Amino acid sequence: MNPNIALHGRLLKTAIFTYFKTWWLPIAAYIIPIGLYALSGLLKRDSLYELAVYTVLIIGLINILAIIVQLFAKHWFKAIIQLVVMVVIYALTVLIIIVVAPDHYGAHKNIPNNIEILVPADFHSDKPKLEDKDFIVTQGHQPGMYEYHTTYHPDKSGLFFIKAFEVISNDRLSENHINFESKLRVTDLDKPLYSGAFVIYEGSWGDKYAARIELWYQPQGEAAYQVMQKNYVVEGWMR
Repeated sequence: MNPNIALHGRLLKTAIFTYFKTWWLPIAAYIIPIGLYALSGLLKRDSLYELAVYTVLIIGLINILAIIVQLFAKHWFKAIIQLVVMVVIYALTVLIIIVVAPDHYGAHKNIPNNIEILVPADFHSDKPKLEDKDFIVTQGHQPGMYEYHTTYHPDKSGLFFIKAFEVISNDRLSENHINFESKLRVTDLDKPLYSGAFVIYEGSWGDKYAARIELWYQPQGEAAYQVMQKNYVVEGWMR
């Protein structure tokens, strides 16, 4: 056997033995995913956040083996400490995933300067005027929440709805949510203004990017068609 391979094998066995026998090392190992999570927020990289979650799971599984080792050695107090720390870290991880999972979709997107891109106005305070057969998107109550308004008058009852796409990648944004939330039923064909709302979930507050917002109409019993489209600076709602 190659001496170097044998040496590396002995060093690996020693490291594994030390890891499981030194009761605080499995606890200290959680510094790795905590550091990755902090780094993901600093650099705004979802890949680092996902790596942090997977690292917590792997270290937790190894931690279970470390607890078993301590139990066999009858080091009850050390085993309990390891178990408590593992449960706390897992609980915090689940809480982060469910409640405050970061979304940096818009953090590194470039907003093109070679096409017209509008900024959503505040419809209630700025009161932008719409021309005949026009369409605008305005800011809702929170970043990521938007309203749309149109003076387009269909000749048949049906539904207005919105489709949204990131302009560079052409990614469809929040397809299922927007399909449902933006639907506006039209029964009064003489109404001067039609208004609906939708939420974009990709990204976080402050991470702005460009989206193509398309207004569609589906007459009752007929296929949907696109009415018009405009590009807007948007950001994701932090749910």
